[in-house]
Amino acid sequence: RLDFGVEVAYGTSKLEDDDDPIPTTFVMGVVQVRPWDRHGFFFKTGMGAGIVGQLYIPRAPLLEGRPVTTNTLALVYGAGYVIHRDKRFALQVHGTHHIAALGEVTFPDNTSTKNVLNNYWNVMVGIVFR
Repeated sequence: RLDFGVEVAYGTSKLEDDDDPIPTTFVMGVVQVRPWDRHGFFFKTGMGAGIVGQLYIPRAPLLEGRPVTTNTLALVYGAGYVIHRDKRFALQVHGTHHIAALGEVTFPDNTSTKNVLNNYWNVMVGIVFR
């Protein structure tokens, strides 16, 4: 009733008045718990790294206002339902919330914002092989 593995997810977001999207790739270790043996309900959580591009690093004169790619703390949590087809194959429907903690973000005009979180809400259908 306990599954664990690796999850890779990708998404883009935009900040207000910014034309360039911020791409984020999540690479996380996840744990999925099924509290009941005979029912398909599960919840999941995970933690890992978020690889975030198109960010401007504050107080970095050598970069001269060029965007960089950086790593952040990434978290995920969610719940869903597994529909078993046979012993080795199942279909899964679930909703998740992916979070990347970006920290301080500086814009090309040298203004900055602190404590920025990149949030992605997803509803997914997956195929499970065991």
